[in-house]
Amino acid sequence: MLTCPRFPPPACRLTDAQITDNVLLLLLAGHDTSSTTLTQCFSNLQDHPQVMEKLREEHRAVVAKHGDTITPAALKEMTYTDAVIK
Repeated sequence: MLTCPRFPPPACRLTDAQITDNVLLLLLAGHDTSSTTLTQCFSNLQDHPQVMEKLREEHRAVVAKHGDTITPAALKEMTYTDAVIK
C-alpha cells in the first residue's frame, strides 16, 4: 500500500472487508493491551497492600492541592502512580 499513488487505481484500494478487518484489529489490540495492564496492576496491588496505601496517600495529597478535577499538572505530580502503572 505504501507504493500506491495518492488516488490509486481500483487494484490498490482496500476493500470494505479489509477496512473492517483493520479497524477491528486496531480496536481489539488497543483494548487487549489496556485490559492486560490493568489486570496485572490490580493483581499486584492486591498482593502488596502497602503500595496501595502509598498510592492512596499520593492521591489524597494531589486532590488536596489541585481539587477533584484531574489536570495535566495534577497528573504530573502523581509520580508514584506513574511508576506503579509502568
